[in-house]
Amino acid sequence: MLGFGKNRYSPLGVDLAKDCVCLSQLRRAGGRVVLSGFASWASEGEAGYAGVAEQVVQSLKRDRFLGRRVVVRVPDHLLNIKNVRIPTLPDDELEEAVRWEAGERLNINPDESIIRFYDAGEVRQGSETRREIIILAAPAQPLNELTEALDANGLEVLALEAAPTMLARFQGYIEESVYVSAGDAEAPHVILHIGAEHTWVLIADCGRLVFVRQMPVGSLDLGQQQQAQASAEEPERATYDLDDPEPRTQARPRVDVGQELALCLRYHGVTFPGRRPETAWLFAPDEVLAGVADSISSRTHLAVISPATITEALPDLSGDTDEPLSQIAPSLALAMNWPGGRLAA
Repeated sequence: MLGFGKNRYSPLGVDLAKDCVCLSQLRRAGGRVVLSGFASWASEGEAGYAGVAEQVVQSLKRDRFLGRRVVVRVPDHLLNIKNVRIPTLPDDELEEAVRWEAGERLNINPDESIIRFYDAGEVRQGSETRREIIILAAPAQPLNELTEALDANGLEVLALEAAPTMLARFQGYIEESVYVSAGDAEAPHVILHIGAEHTWVLIADCGRLVFVRQMPVGSLDLGQQQQAQASAEEPERATYDLDDPEPRTQARPRVDVGQELALCLRYHGVTFPGRRPETAWLFAPDEVLAGVADSISSRTHLAVISPATITEALPDLSGDTDEPLSQIAPSLALAMNWPGGRLAA
């Protein structure tokens, strides 16, 4: 179960998604963990981080959340991701090697970036044994601006967390709380979260993230694709970032999620032979869920675990909100990151 230390209530999970801001808070009720509060509102690009911080404080008062401690999602558009293979090194040398690789492979200044990594394990490369490392990097300046804006509004930032870590924690909590998978519990599993503009594809093996990819397609694109399957035109959509309020129109390519996932599984199978996943945990909005699930099943033959299955098994996580689990899952996962608790990152 989750550990909130001596506190009955978790910190607030603040999900800075592309299309909306979501807040979730959990509380202990006997031996159960339940959703005690949830709020969301549409993102406003012109508001910037200072405006978002003010909106969070207003929601604390309006929606009766408790406390001012927050765990905040690193905006996806700030993240750079790269897989690298490096020689086996002592722990005290590994971090410096990863920083150097990040600077070279991602063309960034490590001194001006926040760099984290997942050690996916040993792999064979020819006759050599190397370590598969997944690097995540984000520019320090906008994250500092985000933290300062939250601090200036009286909020205590416990952690900034990237999507892969929080989604893996959420899936792990669900699977440990009530096993709903149809496959081998010891086999690796896929986690897919379809947001408004991006889809996260993760593969976890025995609690370790071994594959991470961000697909440039989201529920808005998939919905348009379903509505315009007969059209040869590529859907176009105006987008903006919180720290870049000028809208821009982008042509969005057509993407078959199942086919893209099959390519991810191929890479994973070559890298970690004999460890093929059997299940895919799918967090997707209702309007695209059926199409994506069918694509995954037909292209990969994985057993798909849907949000409805999860909600039925753990109704306490949805509480009284009518919002779909795909929308509230990220902020729930952030609220589960309680420093000092068993699930702290």
